[in-house]
Amino acid sequence: KEGLVQIYAKLCFSLHSSQLR
Repeated sequence: KEGLVQIYAKLCFSLHSSQLR
């Protein structure tokens, strides 16, 4: 289950980075 959470977190981070830019 931790793997899924990590993937989701990375996706969220990527989205945030895109919005910030």
